[in-house]
Amino acid sequence: MNEEHLKILEQGVGIWNEWRKKNPDIDPDISGARVYLPEFPGADFRYTDLSDVDFGVAYLIEANFEKANLSRAKLKRACLARACLREANLTDADLSDAILIDVILSRTNLLRTNFCGAHLTGAIFFETALNIATAIWGGAILSDEEKKCVIAALHASWKFHPKK
Repeated sequence: MNEEHLKILEQGVGIWNEWRKKNPDIDPDISGARVYLPEFPGADFRYTDLSDVDFGVAYLIEANFEKANLSRAKLKRACLARACLREANLTDADLSDAILIDVILSRTNLLRTNFCGAHLTGAIFFETALNIATAIWGGAILSDEEKKCVIAALHASWKFHPKK
């Protein structure tokens, strides 16, 4: 974890996003931090190392996590409505009971991601077939269309990983 990056984030989403614009070549590292600021609407977390971060119950509506590392992140009960998680790493992340309405999960690594009780209506699961089968779905709320996408992705992953 980079303490300087964490201090910038703790100043609020406006300061954070401005710093990101001024420093596009820096991939922030906030790994392992406990981030208990309640609101990050529209935060720019692209390419940020957020592995092992504990967000508490955070409001992350429309946040951009494209290509971010969220492995083992704790996002239980977080609101990530309309967030972009394209190509993010969610390996072993806890998104149980999270609000993920209209979230983009295209090409996202969902290896053992916990979606138990999460609300995923309108979620986009484009090209997630290789690891979607390991995600934990118990009680997740999906529309009929999302259920079809998840089932299709599961079938595709089974084709790639046949039983021996």
